[in-house]
Amino acid sequence: VKIADALTEEPEFTAFEPTDSARIRSGSGQEFEVITVLPAGQMVLVFETTHDGWYRIRLNGEDAWVADFLTAPLN
Repeated sequence: VKIADALTEEPEFTAFEPTDSARIRSGSGQEFEVITVLPAGQMVLVFETTHDGWYRIRLNGEDAWVADFLTAPLN
């Protein structure tokens, strides 16, 4: 994602981790490095979904990834 695109990019939807903390990774897969752990209930914006169950989110201005089964959409 280009920086100019990232500044104007709209999220697809918001999500949160409903019960457990969630490992946030540098890429869309378990083979990628864990860069942080978000606590349960932490709201995030989802910018992309993959066909294999990952959400691209933004943390501190950087792309990061979380498994979709760890999140639930806000209503």
